[in-house]
Amino acid sequence: PRLRKGFKQWYQRRVRARFVKILATGNVDQQHIREFVSSRLVPLEKNPGIRPIGIGETLRRIAGKCISIALKGEVMDATAPLQTCGGIEGGVEASVHAIRKMYEDSSTDCVLLVDASNAFNSLNRATAVQNIGILCPELHQYLKNIYGSPSKMFINGTNQHILSAEGATQGCNLAMGFYGVGIMELIYILKQQVPECKVSWYADDSAGAGKAEHVKEWWEALKYYGPRIGYFPQPSKTCLIIKDPNKLKYYQQLFPGVLVTAEGHRYLGSFIGTKAATEVYVKEKVNDWVVDINDISTAAASEPQLAFAGYYFGITKKWNYLMRTTPDIAPLLSPIEKSIKQQLIPSITGINPTPDVLRDVFSLSPKNGGLGIINPSETADMEYQFSLQINSSLIDAIVENNVESFHPKADVIHKAKLQCKAAKKKAEEDKKFNLLSSCSKELGRQIALGSEKGASSWLSTLPLKECGFTLSKQQFQDAIRLRYNLHLEGISSECACGKANSIDHTLICKLGGYTALRHNHLRDTLANLLGVVCKDVVSEPPLLPVTNEDLPRGTTLKQDARLDISCRGFYSALDKTFIDIRVLHPNSQSNAQKPLTSMYQCHEREKKTKYLQRVLQIEKANFTPFVISTTGGLAPEASAFTKRLAQKLSVKLNQSYSHVMGFIRRKIRIELLKTTLMALRGYRKSKVTAIAELDLNLLQFYVN
Repeated sequence: PRLRKGFKQWYQRRVRARFVKILATGNVDQQHIREFVSSRLVPLEKNPGIRPIGIGETLRRIAGKCISIALKGEVMDATAPLQTCGGIEGGVEASVHAIRKMYEDSSTDCVLLVDASNAFNSLNRATAVQNIGILCPELHQYLKNIYGSPSKMFINGTNQHILSAEGATQGCNLAMGFYGVGIMELIYILKQQVPECKVSWYADDSAGAGKAEHVKEWWEALKYYGPRIGYFPQPSKTCLIIKDPNKLKYYQQLFPGVLVTAEGHRYLGSFIGTKAATEVYVKEKVNDWVVDINDISTAAASEPQLAFAGYYFGITKKWNYLMRTTPDIAPLLSPIEKSIKQQLIPSITGINPTPDVLRDVFSLSPKNGGLGIINPSETADMEYQFSLQINSSLIDAIVENNVESFHPKADVIHKAKLQCKAAKKKAEEDKKFNLLSSCSKELGRQIALGSEKGASSWLSTLPLKECGFTLSKQQFQDAIRLRYNLHLEGISSECACGKANSIDHTLICKLGGYTALRHNHLRDTLANLLGVVCKDVVSEPPLLPVTNEDLPRGTTLKQDARLDISCRGFYSALDKTFIDIRVLHPNSQSNAQKPLTSMYQCHEREKKTKYLQRVLQIEKANFTPFVISTTGGLAPEASAFTKRLAQKLSVKLNQSYSHVMGFIRRKIRIELLKTTLMALRGYRKSKVTAIAELDLNLLQFYVN
């Protein structure tokens, strides 16, 4: 059955690839792909107005994605540097930096930011496809087939549809490339007409800068030639930023109907203009984001894990983009930090008020023992400099306004990225070092435990129910407190065993069977993963009895000895491998004073002393001690084991190694976390008579 299923998947991939190849290389009858090019019409709020989005069927999106990946270089060659929406990395950031650089140039009189009416849907489709045939012939045939005739767009929730006969369908994953290359004829005509005016385009957002007379000439040419290709500039939504406020009336007469300002205007999510006007714009955005943070904080009262994911993966990207494209805004972001500290963190973690030292710890990345809740005021200036450094070559090319194709130097960009990454890493390491130097010894150890590889993977995981990655409100907040060994609310001061209760005690107390549950559940999780790639996977396999073998001192000689898992084909074909699991608590009395490296080595050594030689000599098999801490840290051999498992799963499932490795770490970590959290609040009671010791055959007793 597995072979048959695998063959079906392989065959389906070949059929889809063949279909995409036909679309990209040959003429296809439009009647045959009528349903393929259809889409669902969904209205999105544009504020103001409505943005119509056409959501294509899955097969069309797969085909478009394949084409966009395969022809990314060709599209970039046809568009960059004047048009930056063709897939070039950092294009939108580079456009903002370039226009700001033009604005700040002493030779520049003004900058014109143009807005067009319904640009994507108004593009002359036939002309654009024809132009693409000249500028990017590799993309031409596919677009000709997709946009060769009007396509049906079904109105969401009804059986009615409208025909899409013009423009690029917003929602199509080739729309940006289609529009970017299709509009290049207009860009070249304007550049030929007014070469003195420096321009930058990102899709339909165009900008021109230079002397007033050159910008005026460019603007008139744009209004004349633009409608021929389906680009209709709107004077009422177009803004002219001037540098000399004394000439305001002159510019208003020179550009009738256009908004003229000496302060500045929004551009591609950033702001071009004076420092004072930039501050006003940033403050407005910050106020909106504070409202968003408060909304997330409200949601965190019932769903802290979901709220944390929304913050970590979503809202932070908004101000991160502004930080990368707008200079000197760090002090203006302080209201965000205030809202994070006073609203978001208490709602997500349940820690209120949040001490300053913990706030600093939470601002570290998860892999460094924090929560990744950064302080934007601390990182704004650094992010802006990183953006300038990485995109410097593209920025310079836009400012020079050379119409020749721009070829980004991959090695230079890669080197710049590595330098920025190293600088960012060093800054965080310095901050972490200062924290460890000033905080308590106990908190320092928890930060070190949280910094271990894979220990923080549960924090950077989406709460996917089908993967078992969801946590309840209490579980998530308890996990945060467990991570930093903070006091748990609502647990008794004395354990049922009679000892003083604490987080450390609950994780080693055997009363209630939670230590065994933690161990056994981890064993079953590993066995399930091994079952995908190995044969003869057995839980708790018995070892062969010892007869006359000469085994070293310390080796277990029990005749009924068992290990946790055995399987075949893990390290080599048919060879048998035994795995024995140990879940240790790093803050127990026997481990608390040991360095982490020594702690793991000690436990691995104990397992090897007890089982290694017996497995090697009698079983003729491999032995791996799988030692893991309750905080998620893996011992060296356990780490090597998971890497080998990820490698085999990657080959078996035909998926990337990094994705498989990430899943294994998350799966093991979250399953371990759940059983660890059960021990914190699980019910314990004194020993009573076991059911197994009772005579349950009561009916037979009364009959007799």
